[in-house]
Amino acid sequence: QELGARVELADLQVSPGWQVRVEGRGLVLHHARETPDVPPLISIDRFTISAPVLAVLSSPIRIDAVEIERLSIFIPKRRDADEREGEGGEGPTSKESDESAPAQGDAAGSRSPDASDQAEETEAPGASADEPAPRGPSPVVIGRVVVTDASLALQSSKPDRPPKSFLIHNVTLTDAAFDRPVPFEAHLTNPTPEGVIRTTGRFGPWEPVEPALTPVEGEYRFEQADLGTIKGIGGTLD
Repeated sequence: QELGARVELADLQVSPGWQVRVEGRGLVLHHARETPDVPPLISIDRFTISAPVLAVLSSPIRIDAVEIERLSIFIPKRRDADEREGEGGEGPTSKESDESAPAQGDAAGSRSPDASDQAEETEAPGASADEPAPRGPSPVVIGRVVVTDASLALQSSKPDRPPKSFLIHNVTLTDAAFDRPVPFEAHLTNPTPEGVIRTTGRFGPWEPVEPALTPVEGEYRFEQADLGTIKGIGGTLD
């Protein structure tokens, strides 16, 4: 409901008790603005939820932990103002950025770009300077979310370019909810030049209509960059 998305779920098993355990498979969340031939926003192969049985009596509902295995996220390109007006929408706008990823520069740094940094040389999502639309408090807060074996794909603004894909080895979120910035720690592989990124920061609040404008801010460390994965360049950046 908070994502404004159509949801599919292949299987769900609930183990009752003072500590309730929920196991699910085949969870798919589609985009709030569905587009033909665009992959789902989120696909999860397997997830486990743990919460005390009395959690439903609190407001917001507090979930102790969620574990997610094999997560895929697809962020579509940001629509321009004309496209939004044509649909009667009033989503936020911001200037396209051509800044390159940390892979193109220093081995360590910090920034607050927005996730629509999807030009040819863009390597990482970031934050928008626009204020998110007002929303009510999230009805659910998750104490800890642990994700393993994930991928993030950013659709290019150029039709002839494939999505920019990141392999995310693991990510941990704390006090997670869609209505607020959520602290995270992540370990991922940058595609070009190929190398390891270790990052901490905050993600959100979630922007359901234009996911590419969801704010992200933090610090990163770029290691073991193989410059040979860039045409005409060689060597290693560490």
